Amino acid sequence: MTKRQVLLLFGVILLCYVPILFGEMAVVDDAGLLKRAQAAVEGKGLHGLFGQSAAGLYFRPMVRINAYLDSLLIGYRPFWLHLETVLMHSINALLVALMTVRLFRIYKPSLPSKTTGLLILGAGLLFGLHPLTAESTSWYSGRSDIMACAGVLGSALLVLDYRLKGGIWRLLLSLIFLFVGTMAKEPALAFTVGWCLLLMAPIPQQGGSNQNRRSWWLVGLILLGSILPFAAFLGWRSSLVTGVHGNIGKTLVFMDEQPLYCLMLWARAIGFYAKKLFLPWPLNFAIIDVDPLYDLFAIPVLILLFYLLFRRTLLSWMALSGVILAAPALLIVLGKIAWTPFAERYLYMPLALVVPALICGLAIRLKPEHLKRLSVGLAVVLAVFGATTSHRAYLWGDGLRFLKDMTEKSPQFRTGQMMYGARLWESGDIAASAEAFRKAKRIPAIGYNPEPDVYLAMVDYVQGRKQEGLNGLRFAVHRSTYRKPLAFQLLRGILRQFPEDTELKFHIRQIVEEDPNPLPNTNAENYYRYANLWLRLGEREKAMDLYRKAIQYRGKTHWEKKMSRLAKRKLRRLERAGR
Repeated sequence: MTKRQVLLLFGVILLCYVPILFGEMAVVDDAGLLKRAQAAVEGKGLHGLFGQSAAGLYFRPMVRINAYLDSLLIGYRPFWLHLETVLMHSINALLVALMTVRLFRIYKPSLPSKTTGLLILGAGLLFGLHPLTAESTSWYSGRSDIMACAGVLGSALLVLDYRLKGGIWRLLLSLIFLFVGTMAKEPALAFTVGWCLLLMAPIPQQGGSNQNRRSWWLVGLILLGSILPFAAFLGWRSSLVTGVHGNIGKTLVFMDEQPLYCLMLWARAIGFYAKKLFLPWPLNFAIIDVDPLYDLFAIPVLILLFYLLFRRTLLSWMALSGVILAAPALLIVLGKIAWTPFAERYLYMPLALVVPALICGLAIRLKPEHLKRLSVGLAVVLAVFGATTSHRAYLWGDGLRFLKDMTEKSPQFRTGQMMYGARLWESGDIAASAEAFRKAKRIPAIGYNPEPDVYLAMVDYVQGRKQEGLNGLRFAVHRSTYRKPLAFQLLRGILRQFPEDTELKFHIRQIVEEDPNPLPNTNAENYYRYANLWLRLGEREKAMDLYRKAIQYRGKTHWEKKMSRLAKRKLRRLERAGR
């Protein structure tokens, strides 16, 4: 690629994402990611960035390191954080273009440089502007996909270079890239299979001198590439992670108890994600269900995958490697791990390998006189994709716009309705907030969640129906059992929002004192949340006593240990202030 093409690639992607550069941070997780990275270092030093994550569900030290460096160098400045993310995504688009360069060098070295240049640039832009990449690029917390994809692409490029030029150091370096990508997001580990496929795939003889050589040492390298990333990842993780998240266990039990239902969900996911690659609309952050007809679409998709496997070419196996990167999403679709079973960001990494294989595959099958039509068609697709992606960036740039879009497309997503209601409340739109929480209440749920009732009670209170509002608060707090910490947190938020309302503070104190069961479960979180509430009510000594109980509680889970650490930090601050 020429410098002009590289600048054009970066410039077009940056122009497409201009709306997010001047937007705010996402309402989901973004601020928390920066705070958690800072807290990890404050509590344990730099070692805290690499582990002691007792959750065992997500182990992503590269993301935490990146967030910590951002907190030091950039701080909470949305423009620069978004710009960094867009540039990282642009680098991945450049890597996709370089991958396409390698494929053209292997399959079509005789094509005119002008024609290949346009197609190579088009491949980079197709990835960079694809609507399925908008979620990871517009969402700071979605940066894990971008970082993991960089590791996968770097690894794949080095494998191709080894096939063309030789050099055992390239293979070893490719394994390091793969390991680093896995440290950013676990699904990158699925490229271990792709690594072996790219190393074994037959390629045309004109691409180099040693492409199809087979020997026992090559078999050994393939085995090394299969085992080493798994062993390194699992070994480091087991040394740093102190427990296993219950959701993983629940998923395995569910698979054992409902194998046929799992197969049906997997077929649905395969059909759905295959369609999304080529027809990404409609776009939605919270996809909680998809059409059962995708079960049938999975049949031709599986036939196509078997065709790619048995075709035994570099292009077919590269496309298959991309599809395999989406395999971890089949576990998430069972609904036991993530908060939504389907997500567009799960196709970020697969897209990076499918795009160069697709562009090169089309180019080698078309006659030279038809390549111009391919370039024109690609330009039309890029214009449509670019407009769609820019609109998604515009939605992500404002919390209210984003949540409104999400709740309109997924009206039965209860968590989304409550997030939208809370955001409307913060913006001062009380009537719309009440409507969102009423919708949330009508959605069936397991267990009682006090959040809708607390906000609806406060709507009554601020609109002059004070007694109805106070009665609603009393009902919500006293009814809560296992969600009692959330009720305490909501009351504390109300006191913070209305610091001058002494009447409200008096009645909330009364509600808390009258609670017949304030601590239904004596664990660290209950003590910690209860202490925070009493501290906000002005009861310093009572809060300190509850913080001590939270510290003394010997919890086994990651969350309980985290609550104990937070309580210890709060208690130290109060003791220092009291000296």
